[in-house]
Amino acid sequence: MPCLNKSLSKSINALVLHLEFVKCKNLSDYKKKGKFYLIITYDHLIFYQKDFYEIQFKIFFNEILHIFHCDQSNYVHVTLKENSVIGSSFD
Repeated sequence: MPCLNKSLSKSINALVLHLEFVKCKNLSDYKKKGKFYLIITYDHLIFYQKDFYEIQFKIFFNEILHIFHCDQSNYVHVTLKENSVIGSSFD
């Protein structure tokens, strides 16, 4: 992941990435698969569909066991810790 200098990182509180697909090991049965926008905040990942109208789900960093980007598939693979809970709203 590229580093941001201090002055730039102070003005940005989230990084938005367009991913063709987010593949989550623990979400293989998740009903909404496809294109998502991923927002990375200071403590969690938020997944939106293209209109940014509704959060599809969110994952806190402390729930993630392993995360990596696969060059071959261009997927971001997220493996969650056992008994992790995926939030579907900000309530």
